[in-house]
Amino acid sequence: MVCIGVVLLRWTPVIWITLLTHSVVCLLPAPVDVSVTSLNLEHTLTWTPGRHTPPHTRYRVQYSSNSSWSSVWACQELLSSESCDLTALLGDPLETYRLRLQAFNPAHNPHHQDQSTWSQAKPFCPVTDTVFGPPLLEVSGCGACLRLHIRPPASRWQHLQENSSSSSSHRPLLFYYSKLQAQLTRTRDNSQFSVAVQSGENVIGYLEPGAEYCVTVVTVTHFGSHALPSQAHCTHTSPTPINTVPESKPFVSHSVSILSTSDHRLVKCEDVSLIFAMN
Repeated sequence: MVCIGVVLLRWTPVIWITLLTHSVVCLLPAPVDVSVTSLNLEHTLTWTPGRHTPPHTRYRVQYSSNSSWSSVWACQELLSSESCDLTALLGDPLETYRLRLQAFNPAHNPHHQDQSTWSQAKPFCPVTDTVFGPPLLEVSGCGACLRLHIRPPASRWQHLQENSSSSSSHRPLLFYYSKLQAQLTRTRDNSQFSVAVQSGENVIGYLEPGAEYCVTVVTVTHFGSHALPSQAHCTHTSPTPINTVPESKPFVSHSVSILSTSDHRLVKCEDVSLIFAMN
């Protein structure tokens, strides 16, 4: 911690008088590694205390989506062992946010606190910087076929959207998916193939009866965000040689070719907003 003493002088017609009272400005070490981690649009701000940070130091958070900064009132006296939940605050997935963090010592007079400079995280766009997945998957045999039941992962962001007073931003998590893809591996010879699937029940037919297949489902987004695959589920098709594939609604993939990219860093938040506005 760096402290700078400031002595105040006052001139009188007779002599310079040194005031006995003086101010001391103390700079705490600034926090480092300030970043936002995000899974399924649930956002958390984390950081590491700066070197030689005193015990009992507190931290406060501010955010901005324009030119001014606002305090995150739920994150004004955080301990170094805590983090800041931003899920409810960063409600617009297509907005770009700035976030910053400051260390301070609450033991001093509120009008004269030891504090650090602000440490800022890189700009954060929820829809391109979050990680989607993994999908929830159940697999069972159905003759010469496999029945897959697929659900999106649980997300507190989704619950907040459903209970929000604003209806303009009500979009399910699936809205941001381009498609779901199932990858199948036959264990006896490691032969592999992939098929497009959708949320809900899917039946993959014309498989080898009595064979074991391992299935993994991956999420493909409109904008190249990172996505986690489901856990592999392995099961046998039943030995019955009858293919019991029921009729199902055709799966339509609403892919956006202009945003088809393997490098999510090339896709800007404003680009995603433009594409959704056109659709």
